[in-house]
Amino acid sequence: MKGDIMKAKKYGLLALLVAFCSALLSVTVSGFSFEEKLQLKRYGVSTLKGLKGVCPKVNLFPREGVNLPLVTENTLQTAVELELRKAGIKVLTDTNDFDVGLFAMTITIDKVKGLPLYNVGATVSLSQYAGLLRNSEILTYSSVWPLFPTPISYCAGEAVLEQLLNDIVTNQSKKFCNDYLAANLKETKNRLEDLIKPENQATEEIVFTGIPRIKILIENGSQGTPEKLSQAKSIEYKCTITKVDNKYYWTTRENVELISVQSGIYTTFIAVNGAGYVRIIDPEMKKIAFKEGDQPYDYMEHLLLGLSTISYYGTSK
Repeated sequence: MKGDIMKAKKYGLLALLVAFCSALLSVTVSGFSFEEKLQLKRYGVSTLKGLKGVCPKVNLFPREGVNLPLVTENTLQTAVELELRKAGIKVLTDTNDFDVGLFAMTITIDKVKGLPLYNVGATVSLSQYAGLLRNSEILTYSSVWPLFPTPISYCAGEAVLEQLLNDIVTNQSKKFCNDYLAANLKETKNRLEDLIKPENQATEEIVFTGIPRIKILIENGSQGTPEKLSQAKSIEYKCTITKVDNKYYWTTRENVELISVQSGIYTTFIAVNGAGYVRIIDPEMKKIAFKEGDQPYDYMEHLLLGLSTISYYGTSK
C-alpha cells in the first residue's frame, strides 16, 4: 500500500510541476489580485518578491453564543498550511528572519441577537520587517500585503457557518498564493522541482481505513438507537487516518492532527482539538483475543458535537 501511495504522490508532484511550468508561459500581471495590481502600478514591485517563506497564523474569536463543533483554530491553521504547501510555498516558523513574512488571518464571529444568524469578520495580511525611506536604519514590523488591508464581512446561518469559515480560509489563502506565485515565478518553480527529488519527499502512508456499519446518535444525554447504514452511507462515512512525517492526521475529518496512544490490544487516535477519537483493535491481537464471529466490529469512531455525540462501529479494510 505504501509503495502505491508514494508512486501516486510522485506522479501527482510531476503533474503539479508540469502544470506550473505551463503556467509560467501564461502568467502576466493579470494573474495578480486587484490590490496587488495597485501595488505594482504605484511602486513597480511586489512586496512578496524574494520572500523565502511565510509563517501562517490563524486567530479565531467566536463570541458568546457561537458554537463550532468541528471548526477550531487548529483545523483552520491546517487548511492554510495545506494551501501554502500545495503552491510550493515554504511554511516556516521564524518571523524574526527578514526574508520571512507572517501570514495572519483573524476571524471574529458574533451571534445576531434573537436570530439564528451570525456576523463574520475576517482580516488577512502579510507582515514583515520594513525600513523607513527617511532612515533605512529604522525598522518596524508592519503589514505589507495587501496594499490596503480591508476587513471582509459576511452573514451566515447556523447550518452553513462552519462551511463559510472553511471557505474564507481556503479562498484567502489561494488569493495570497496566487500573488506570491506571480511575484516569484522562478523561485517557486525551483521549489517545486526540489519537492520532486526523492530525498525531499515527505513520507506518506495510509495507516487505517475503516468502513462503518452502525451509527449511534446521542443528543444531550438522550438514549441513542443504533442505525444500520446502507452501503452508500457506509462509504460516505468511512474513516481514514494518514501518517505524514511521523504525525497522524484524521484525513476524513478535515485533516485534524491526531495523537496515537497504545493500550493493550487497542490503539486510540485522539484529535488534538478535542473533536473526538478513533479506537482500533490491533488486527494481529484480534485473532488471538477473540474467536471468529465474537467481535463483529474492530474499530469505533467517536465524534463530539457540543454536548451530543456520534459513534460509528465498523470493520477495517
